[in-house]
Amino acid sequence: MQLLGLRWGASGQAVHSPRARSDEAIADSMQVLLKQRRPEAFAVLLAHHPHAFDPAAEAGIPLTLAGHTHGGQLMATPHVGFGPWMFRYWSGLYARSASRLVVSNGVGNWFPLRVNAPAEIVHLTLHRAEA
Repeated sequence: MQLLGLRWGASGQAVHSPRARSDEAIADSMQVLLKQRRPEAFAVLLAHHPHAFDPAAEAGIPLTLAGHTHGGQLMATPHVGFGPWMFRYWSGLYARSASRLVVSNGVGNWFPLRVNAPAEIVHLTLHRAEA
C-alpha cells in the first residue's frame, strides 16, 4: 500500500487565493504527485478537497479520502443544501470506474451550526482482494 498526500493549494500561491484552490490547481498538484506513485502498490490518496477525485480516478488511483465540505453543513434534505450547491462530491461514498472516494463530514464547522450534516469520524477497514 502507498499513501499519497495531495498538496492543498497551487505551488507558490497563497492557499486562500481562488487560483490556489481551483480544479486546475488540484490537477497540477496531482501531476506532481503521480510522479511518486509506485504502480505495484495499492494507492490511497489523502486530499483535503474532494474535487481531487476526478484526476485521481483518471489516473487509476483506487481510493481517495477527502473532507473539506463538512457534509454541506446546512442541508434541507440529503440532496438539497450547501453540499451539492458548492461541491460535486460533498458527503459519503462515490464511485467512478474502479476508483472510490470517501468524503467525511469531519468534526469541524464553518460556523457552529450543522443541519442534516452530522459530524463524523470515519472508520475504514481495507481488505486485500482475493486472487
